Amino acid sequence: MKETKWQISPCDNIPREFFEQVNHITKRNKSDYLAKLLWGRGIRDLEKLREFLDNNSYQPSPASEFGREIKSALIRLKKARDEGEKVAIWGNVYGDAITTTCLLWEGLKPFFPDESQWSYYFPDNLTEFSGLNSHGIDLLKKKGVTLIIVADTGSSNLAEINYAQTLAMDMIIIDHHILPDERPPVVSFLNPLNFADNHPFYTFSGVAIAYKLLEALYQQFPAIFSQPLTDFLDLVVIGLLTEVTELKGDSRYLVKQGIPFLKNTKRIGLETLLKLCQQNGDRPMDISQGIIQRINAISYIHSSTDFAFQLLTTKNSDLGKQLAEKAEKANLNLKELQNEIVKQAEKKIQELDLSTTAVIILTDNRWEKNILASVANIVSKKYTLPTILLSTKDSFNQDNLIIAKGYGSSINNVNLDELIINQRDLLESFIKYSNTIELSLPLENIELFRDSINQQIKSKINWDYLPSIIPIDLMVSVRELGENLWQELSLIEPCCLNNSTPKLLIKNAWFSKPKNVNHSDKYGQKIKYIKTYFTIYDESSKSHGFDGIWWEHYPSEINPDYRYDVVVELDYNAKIKDYYIRIIALKLAVENQVEKKVNLSSSIIDNRCQKSLLINNNSTNILLNKCPLQWVEMTQKYDEAIASQRSLILSYNHHNKNDVEELWKDFLGIIKYLVEKNYIIEIEKLLTRLSISELALECILNAIEDIGIIYEKIDNKIMFKQTKSFFESEVYIKTKNCFEDIINQENLQKTYFYQVPVNILESEMNKKTDYSS
Repeated sequence: MKETKWQISPCDNIPREFFEQVNHITKRNKSDYLAKLLWGRGIRDLEKLREFLDNNSYQPSPASEFGREIKSALIRLKKARDEGEKVAIWGNVYGDAITTTCLLWEGLKPFFPDESQWSYYFPDNLTEFSGLNSHGIDLLKKKGVTLIIVADTGSSNLAEINYAQTLAMDMIIIDHHILPDERPPVVSFLNPLNFADNHPFYTFSGVAIAYKLLEALYQQFPAIFSQPLTDFLDLVVIGLLTEVTELKGDSRYLVKQGIPFLKNTKRIGLETLLKLCQQNGDRPMDISQGIIQRINAISYIHSSTDFAFQLLTTKNSDLGKQLAEKAEKANLNLKELQNEIVKQAEKKIQELDLSTTAVIILTDNRWEKNILASVANIVSKKYTLPTILLSTKDSFNQDNLIIAKGYGSSINNVNLDELIINQRDLLESFIKYSNTIELSLPLENIELFRDSINQQIKSKINWDYLPSIIPIDLMVSVRELGENLWQELSLIEPCCLNNSTPKLLIKNAWFSKPKNVNHSDKYGQKIKYIKTYFTIYDESSKSHGFDGIWWEHYPSEINPDYRYDVVVELDYNAKIKDYYIRIIALKLAVENQVEKKVNLSSSIIDNRCQKSLLINNNSTNILLNKCPLQWVEMTQKYDEAIASQRSLILSYNHHNKNDVEELWKDFLGIIKYLVEKNYIIEIEKLLTRLSISELALECILNAIEDIGIIYEKIDNKIMFKQTKSFFESEVYIKTKNCFEDIINQENLQKTYFYQVPVNILESEMNKKTDYSS
């Protein structure tokens, strides 16, 4: 993984007048945190400051800014209405595209009162590319459609546009993903990338463009429309927040204007989704945990072309609630599938040399293509590398070639879509969605594609320099966390790519009660999250800590005896009506470190397998008598030895003689005994008995559920409940193989730490404990 650096925003020498201006605009007596944050982010000009904080001070631009493109769209729509032509929306069931489709469907329905004129089409997300394709165009032609309004795609589909023209079908393109070299031959091409990057419309997503088209129609044909235009702002907010892009100009204005309409939405399905978000402690506006993940999950899990559409547009109360409940279940299932694919991807990544890898490109024939967009985003963030994940599951083209289909996610400002476009000759299809890329290519082209992309990145940038940056807005104490700070920081919302959630630095903090808790949803279904709960303290609050969570991390990664510098985000849980923090990153505080030049040559004593006489360890030395699996296990002991100016004694064995087959039988025997006796066992004892790590145990526990073994964690203990048996079945063999893979992998890691020369251990630990930011 690439280096991660912390970058603290400057908040010194701020003029007193600036604090006064912020207080005046926010109508608060004191907004010091907010003023420091804004100053550090460079929002200092009085006019820009007022527009940023006060939506009423911003003057939105009219739809006429689209010029002849929007005029052409209005003329063509009127012609279709007057002549009774059949018009169809070409939609998509994900993110911004589904809200664009729903807005156009509802907004234009009064313009086409004859239901036979008006329809929509969603590509099959299992068999079709989500952009324009000839199969879908043929289907619409058979229905007599002569005008297609393309929602949130189409800019790069020149061949499909030309094909539609040969069938006498016109198109209005609403898209923002990519600007082609030449304007497509369509009636109207509404793409905000045609504007300069400082134009108020430049950061529009598809739903915002559609909203402006509807606004123009309202103005030109006021007698036709009776529904308030603001009724569609709930969809606009969702669509704009879905895109991992900047919110500025009119896009920020529309989101701020629309949030109250979303919170009080009249859509039954959406209203229920909002309640489900709050019940689970998720923020509805958080694109990673809120509404959009649930909407996307419907299509990922159910492979339905109009499930999400019905959820957002139905007027039927019972149906809306039923669909929202299904979306919630689908979201839970999706998270489990994501976790499984992330694990599989990480196993493949272990085989890569990340020091020479500029972009991660992985292929698998088991992966569901629809889920890979979110997984690629998770992997890219974890490894701070652009990531492309491809599936070859049930995928052949007309030439009977195996086609790999999937998604890419960029990071560190690497322009991944530009790099991919340069390799278009190797691709079968390609479409850009802000920070995500959808693509397909023949399997035989992947190696050449991988090499070309890596070479491009390395030739364009100094790859070694590219660290992951965590920007820090404010340094705060634990005592300052809570309602007042939350209220101030929430004034910068909506948060997005160019206005990220505030990052707070807490220095010299310590933790108590770190624990991982198993959760179940309202239906009793176990939720397989890796999520550590804790309470944090510092010198400002020694007796009253503040609660928080750390996603995708285990309690063992926090040492209660150490002090840390911690980067966090402050949030509010509507379910329990309380505030909490999320850990973004942490590292050992300076006071845990000493100059490593002192006595380093004799700081490690190698006593593995009694290579030297056993040193009498009468508390004068630090003893490591359990073979480590990860560097963190060794560096923690090493840091402790250095900090106390004592020696670290390596006194562990590992002969790698464990028979995995016998270990599997032993494991099942332990479970059988515990079930029969109805006993609870301490997790630490189970780990010692099996000689595995806590992480491996988590993976194994997830796997054995497939063969009917149910378990429940109670604090630091575990109880097994075996409900049915699949022994010798296909699923049993699969689970057993998974167990063997985990044990073999850990044995390899133990072998390394047992055999590696002590000078290499020392050198590596000196590197890994360099915590300068």
